[in-house]
Amino acid sequence: MATTGTAARVCHVMVVDDEEQIDEYIQEVLRKRGYSSASFRDPLRALDYFIENAEKVDLVVSDIVMPEMDGIQLARRVAEIRENIPIILLSGYSDRLVDGLSLPNVKALLDKPVLKIDLVQAVEGAIQSRGHRKEANNIEVAGLQTRQNSRPKG
Repeated sequence: MATTGTAARVCHVMVVDDEEQIDEYIQEVLRKRGYSSASFRDPLRALDYFIENAEKVDLVVSDIVMPEMDGIQLARRVAEIRENIPIILLSGYSDRLVDGLSLPNVKALLDKPVLKIDLVQAVEGAIQSRGHRKEANNIEVAGLQTRQNSRPKG
């Protein structure tokens, strides 16, 4: 199979989500796109991993609502350790996504359930923007209106 974008193929993504099904879904999408990843359901263990491997991690994808430490706290901590690390935040609670808008490293805010195309576009955009700070008004907020309005009621 021919591959393109080989730079993206060697990128390492740290995934943090306390929901097993979501975690496995994200891992599968990343694997199929050729990314390597480290997966954590416990944000404190993820933080420990990041402390030990900060220079190896190219991107952090994290749920917002988790026990012990939420994704926004985790995003702040990893940004203290490595200033230019791009971060994608996910939440099933759209109102919590707004909390992530003020974080300069947050490159995308995705509403759960996240669509594969939204995840892939956010990951690829965040990887491409490494080392470049985006202004808050350029953050991608995927699906907050369209998917919510298009979901079946009941």
